[in-house]
Amino acid sequence: LDALAWVLFKNGKAQEALRASQQALRLGTKEPLMLYHHGMIALELGQHKKATESLEQALAANPHFHPDHAEQARMALQPLLAARSESQRSSKAIN
Repeated sequence: LDALAWVLFKNGKAQEALRASQQALRLGTKEPLMLYHHGMIALELGQHKKATESLEQALAANPHFHPDHAEQARMALQPLLAARSESQRSSKAIN
């Protein structure tokens, strides 16, 4: 299901890819490549919280899980974490 999800994603079918990826992860696997795929699909769909969680989990499980994808995960996370940090600062300022 993970391979199917990634193929769907690469072919521009992100919504279908997300469903396949969710099925692939339904048993709670912590396989970094699967989590990376899930995170990148979620990011494409604008689901930033889900993307952040999945990419962080992938890198936590193994920061070197793939020669290219690990670096891509780190690069994708940078703006997500910056936005989350900014959001947290804004909510503290309001309170």
